[in-house]
Amino acid sequence: MKVLVASTNEAKLAAVRSLFMQIWPEAVVSGVPVNMPASIGSMPIGPQVKAGALYRARRVMGPGVSFSVGAEGGVDFEDGDAYLYNWVAICRYDGKVSAAPSERLRLPPRLGREIQNGAVLGDLMTARTGEANINHKEGAVGYFTRGLLTRRRFFEGCLACALAPFLFPDEYELD
Repeated sequence: MKVLVASTNEAKLAAVRSLFMQIWPEAVVSGVPVNMPASIGSMPIGPQVKAGALYRARRVMGPGVSFSVGAEGGVDFEDGDAYLYNWVAICRYDGKVSAAPSERLRLPPRLGREIQNGAVLGDLMTARTGEANINHKEGAVGYFTRGLLTRRRFFEGCLACALAPFLFPDEYELD
């Protein structure tokens, strides 16, 4: 079973490998880099987060692929607060699609203001921690929860929820 992840980000790849191989041990999971359209941007905000996950998953689906996965992290604003969250979208070889969001982490107000002014969270976290590519490792969620929730596990939660319709297709009326 061939599974393509529309990213080379190790946190995303590790999440997909972990969950898919628990269900389908024969799964071979590979990452493929995807250039995002300008409409999504390098720091997805609000509806761009889900749109980014769907774009990624659809972009890498092709012949011989059993499932393609798009995972996107971004920020949403509500009542003056900035919340970090993810969306995962999964496409199956027959065109069926399932998507699900993660829980949300409220970001410190200063970071929210900087993101509203055009900053990218990954760059802000690198400046804060001195660690390059923190978004490939524990991410902002890992930093602000002191490792209680890593970026990989953040993606695993919404990935598991997006997988549910494929695990119980009759219940979800996918077939």
